[in-house]
Amino acid sequence: MSLRFVLSTVVGQLIDSATFVLVAFTGTLPTRTMALVTFTGWAVKVVWEVAALPITLPLVRALKRKEGADYFDIDTNFSPLRF
Repeated sequence: MSLRFVLSTVVGQLIDSATFVLVAFTGTLPTRTMALVTFTGWAVKVVWEVAALPITLPLVRALKRKEGADYFDIDTNFSPLRF
């Protein structure tokens, strides 16, 4: 589960950080500076996710146990490309 948390943060925050910096700073900052801001924001978020794992994992397990939401769908296809 921890690998899933970290990988989703790596991908999601890269997209989020790049989108934010592009929208907020295009035309006001040089491209190199925008890339640096994007990378720095992304790196801080990923480091925070890794540092917070010892808190996040038990909390998620407890919430799933309390809500009874830790189950697997059987014979369910979640592919958006299914026709």
